[in-house]
Amino acid sequence: MTIPELLLELPKSSREIAEKFRTEGIKGSRACSGRCPITEYFKRKGILVVTGPFTLVAKDGDIVFSLPQAVCDFILYFDRGCYPELDEYWRD
Repeated sequence: MTIPELLLELPKSSREIAEKFRTEGIKGSRACSGRCPITEYFKRKGILVVTGPFTLVAKDGDIVFSLPQAVCDFILYFDRGCYPELDEYWRD
């Protein structure tokens, strides 16, 4: 699948994205674009990317993709600690 196809495959709200990642066991590090859960999601699909606040950059071609609003919201909320169970360093 391509990056745009995978972006369209993601749920349409940040909460639903978090639930998908919880179910699939996808975790990452807060405030670390190379280890964000979105980056890990793509890595599992065989695509290396780096995320920014509103963009995703493919590492193999430096192609920049705008992120859907739900993905932007997810990254913002995740970095603020709203989904601690998705932080690979979080312990309950």
